[in-house]
Amino acid sequence: MSSAGINPPHLSTFVLILAYTITSLVKARGGEGDRVVLIIFVVDCRSRLKPPLPVTYLRNCVMGSKRSAKAKDFIGENGFGFAVNLVSNMVDKFNVVEEAENQLLNAPSLVKPDERIQKISVSGSPRLGMYGSDFGLGELKKVEIASIDRTGAISIAESRDGGGGVEIGLALNKAEIRNFIASLIFDGLCNATLNFNRYHSCKL
Repeated sequence: MSSAGINPPHLSTFVLILAYTITSLVKARGGEGDRVVLIIFVVDCRSRLKPPLPVTYLRNCVMGSKRSAKAKDFIGENGFGFAVNLVSNMVDKFNVVEEAENQLLNAPSLVKPDERIQKISVSGSPRLGMYGSDFGLGELKKVEIASIDRTGAISIAESRDGGGGVEIGLALNKAEIRNFIASLIFDGLCNATLNFNRYHSCKL
């Protein structure tokens, strides 16, 4: 806790990457500042239970988290900082799992379609170790989560070279992907080449 009595944000790789991606996606879509932006991801709750489950537990033990804000909150001068605090708070609320029954009852509302809402969901994590998977076919060359083409989610995975980087996968239309890449290049975070295939990824 800081000297002012306020907990500092949880500055993990996941929080920072997701916060910046959200900010860039909101800018890429443009439109009205009063548009609702809904953020959704799931959290591994094995270590957050009392008593915690062992890491060898392979069944489902995840909980969904959602939070909404206005598009203008992400577009302004302090948009990235706003996104960092929002995602950090979403992660921190799972330090102790409470009211699990209410969370599960509300889960169906996470996926109700609404064209007026910009839904940004996440598939994957930089800590899943996808490139370490061994299916008996040799080293993986590229990990793609094909469902993002249908769901519109962001896919996140660790870098294949193991250097601490992160791979982000997006499925956007041509105009949106141009705006998204332009935002990253403008801020100096990504030296990317546009390649309009079915999927688009950027290594940060």
